[in-house]
Amino acid sequence: ASTTAFDFALESGDVVQQGRALATRGSILLELGNYASSLSFLVQALELFESVGDLGRIAITYGNIGRVHRNMSNYDTALDYYLRALTIDEELGNYQGIANHIGNIGNIYLTISDYPKALHYYHQALAFAEKIDNSESIATNIGNIGSVYLHIQDYTSALEHYMKALTIQEKLGDLIG
Repeated sequence: ASTTAFDFALESGDVVQQGRALATRGSILLELGNYASSLSFLVQALELFESVGDLGRIAITYGNIGRVHRNMSNYDTALDYYLRALTIDEELGNYQGIANHIGNIGNIYLTISDYPKALHYYHQALAFAEKIDNSESIATNIGNIGSVYLHIQDYTSALEHYMKALTIQEKLGDLIG
């Protein structure tokens, strides 16, 4: 479907739609674990978004490129892209984007076992999620904080955070979490 969308966008000359089609394909390939192809499509999309100065889509694409690199264990490169995305979303005042990128930075630090930094970033992401009253993001970040406590074997704090996250998720009807 995204190839057809790209063909349609190409025919119409709409650069943003072309970028969206490429980014969608890149995101699908990311989910399928085809990182090299995902990266190729995301970089092409990024170039198109940059050519028209679409900062919002540039930030999203930086974030997705960061996810590809995180999944490939290229943590320094992933951090670089998350920080680029964060900078743009801070300029735009996009609190949801800020929360997402900060949470992703926390994920990197959790993965590399830097638990104090992971906690720091998860608490920051939680604050932004609370600022915009996004219950799903609040639950995710509380759960992430619980994961840090689990890793450092503070089981009481881990359980407390997991239960808070679960309560929010149940209110949302999200039983998968």
